[in-house]
Amino acid sequence: MLRFFSMCGLGCLFLAISPKLRGNVQDAIGTVYTNVQFYAPLSYVALGVLLIIALMTAMYRGAQPR
Repeated sequence: MLRFFSMCGLGCLFLAISPKLRGNVQDAIGTVYTNVQFYAPLSYVALGVLLIIALMTAMYRGAQPR
């Protein structure tokens, strides 16, 4: 958990000190949001399914013995 928070903190710090990268990230988020609104509600269903698949993959990889 500490590793997760430290990675998120470093990512936020990097975005805070890099205005060009922050602008690119905000533009990408805005584009995704616009596309989601344009194709709603099917895009919400697709994003939900994608999120569930990503979580299942992450849980499956974490549960495998090493």
